[in-house]
Amino acid sequence: MILFSYHNIKIIINTLFIIPTMIVCTLLFPICYILNYFHPQKRILTWFEICDQSWCPEFIVNCSQDMLMNFHFIFAYIFPICDEPTDIIASIMNYCGVTNVIGLCSGGGGNEVFNFLRLKKKVDNLDSIILTDLRPNVNRWKLLVDEYDNNKNIIKYCSKPVDATNVPKNLPGLRWLAVCFHHFDDQLCTRIFQSAVDDNQPIVIVDGKPNMYTILITNVMMFFVHSALVCLEFWRIDKMLCFPIVQLFNLHDNFISSCRCRNETQIREIISKVKNESNFNWIFIDRPFFAHFIVGSPKIRSTKFGGASVESLISEEN
Repeated sequence: MILFSYHNIKIIINTLFIIPTMIVCTLLFPICYILNYFHPQKRILTWFEICDQSWCPEFIVNCSQDMLMNFHFIFAYIFPICDEPTDIIASIMNYCGVTNVIGLCSGGGGNEVFNFLRLKKKVDNLDSIILTDLRPNVNRWKLLVDEYDNNKNIIKYCSKPVDATNVPKNLPGLRWLAVCFHHFDDQLCTRIFQSAVDDNQPIVIVDGKPNMYTILITNVMMFFVHSALVCLEFWRIDKMLCFPIVQLFNLHDNFISSCRCRNETQIREIISKVKNESNFNWIFIDRPFFAHFIVGSPKIRSTKFGGASVESLISEEN
């Protein structure tokens, strides 16, 4: 009976799963480095990512989003890559009179919430962030509300599907797309920009830069972040059991993401296809290593949309 105690089970799981996985990932990193060394620093792949697929188990997606959310928080504290962009975005929001941040394609919502809390300190009368997605992850967003909202009603979510290429007119505000733009093809990206221009709403794109640092740093850091989470939450047997699977899936997805990222020239080509794009100011903010911000702001202040209020699309549970 002692053999099957919780402590011994934990040791067995660590031995059988975590250590071999670390060895496998360590062997794969040099391969990724060699491949990425010859990366031409532009989008070269349109391959799929596993966690985007409908057949990918939900618990693996949740584990991946746990890792991404903590990675965003940890990395932003270690490297101040958000300071300059936050100041610029705050100035644009104050000029446009924007009172809401609309998180499009929010996924787990961690990046959006973190940056909103930074903007909250610098934007006058900033009301709330509203998390949205074509496939709303309401259970995940509830956790963010419980942890960071503190009954202030500043973190909200829309329980109905929201298409980033056709945002409802009763959801006005700064449109924020965090680390998701590389998932879309050029045509879809054009439609996302076109929707913002047509509705005269500011838009911010945060995404990776296509260089060798993107895959090296993100893969290594995410591996250790996920390992740390497994160790800290040692009572989560489900995380331990799926640790090797999630790590291998993430190794694949991070490498593909790196190869799907666009450089400034490619994004400008997409923007050039947007009708009336000259009505917007487009700012490219290059950050160290592997992140850049694309900020689009209307030259003329937007007028408030008519029709239903923002609250009509937000879950009543908020």
